[in-house]
Amino acid sequence: MNHMLENAVIAALFLLCFIIPAVIVAKRAARKKNNLLQQALESAAAEHQLKISRIEAIGNRMLGWDEQQQTLLYLDTLQEPVIVLPLKPAYSCALSEEKRNGAVFEVTLQITDQRGRLLEQLLFFKKFQDNEMKLTVMTEQVKSWVAFINQQQAAQQAA
Repeated sequence: MNHMLENAVIAALFLLCFIIPAVIVAKRAARKKNNLLQQALESAAAEHQLKISRIEAIGNRMLGWDEQQQTLLYLDTLQEPVIVLPLKPAYSCALSEEKRNGAVFEVTLQITDQRGRLLEQLLFFKKFQDNEMKLTVMTEQVKSWVAFINQQQAAQQAA
């Protein structure tokens, strides 16, 4: 009985000394990274005289939307400049998943013109480069943005 109690105390001390601080440090680092991404995206928006009405981090990338100018901003941590995409009334947006042998290799947001020509392809997941544990969450976030952008497009055409 004493051995079980000693083992429980040792396990609790291990958690307190190593695991919990590691989790706290990891969360702070992620928050700091997201803040830096957001600042970079907001400064790019200011350079182009845009006002971001919606912003979201998706993995190592960040998307922003200016509703008045109908402009999408995209920032990838591996790609230095912010991509600024003024979306004209004639466009559509779709999610694309590239699969090989049943495994997802890439998830991209594709923007096409009214003729179906690809205008831009924004990468959100690349196998061996991004965390595969977050693939489902990232895919859902991109789907949300696809629906949002297509809704904005429909509203713009109706106006």
